[in-house]
Amino acid sequence: MPSFPNKRRKLTDGPSQKDADGLTDRQRAFIREYLVDLNAGAAAIRAGYASKTARDTGAKVLGHPVVAKAIKKAMDERAKRTEITADMVLRELAKVGFSDLRDVATWTEDGVEFKPSADLDDDAAKTIKSVKSKRRTTTDKEGNISETVELEITREDKVAALEKIGRHLGMFNDKLTLTHEYADLPDDELDRRIAEAERRKAAQAVDAADD
Repeated sequence: MPSFPNKRRKLTDGPSQKDADGLTDRQRAFIREYLVDLNAGAAAIRAGYASKTARDTGAKVLGHPVVAKAIKKAMDERAKRTEITADMVLRELAKVGFSDLRDVATWTEDGVEFKPSADLDDDAAKTIKSVKSKRRTTTDKEGNISETVELEITREDKVAALEKIGRHLGMFNDKLTLTHEYADLPDDELDRRIAEAERRKAAQAVDAADD
């Protein structure tokens, strides 16, 4: 019985390779990868596009109306499965964005005192990103041993939360310019921000077309 080599099917963007939704194999792969981490550049590489031009390619593919519509559909379906709505996400972001440090700590000229976790309500507890403790043991000249505990609490980023709320509500211009704020960002974070802006722009175009 003759045997045939098991060749991996090459993903292409040829017009004859489009599926019923008007997507090529590679576009479909891009969508699948983009939904993993919402990073267009990384998704383009994983989908088989050239790594050297992945950032530009990712933004271009993400802005394609057919791709944007498919991504929006997939994200809507995922939100329905998880029963997570935009309002729920906004409410959680608002708890961080409009939080008050006095909800978790008190301070005077004598120092800072964190409130016990048992005394925090649910909203205040959700503003805490991480808690670390370090024990220190000291011995004085008389040989007396004392132990102190240093507590370090990191809160969620208020500014980032407010930025996300503002962008969701359309308060900011999504045109991304490389000011000093973005110049020092790592490539993957810059990719993510560019891709997110492009995705919103494309999604708005799709919504306008549907209306």
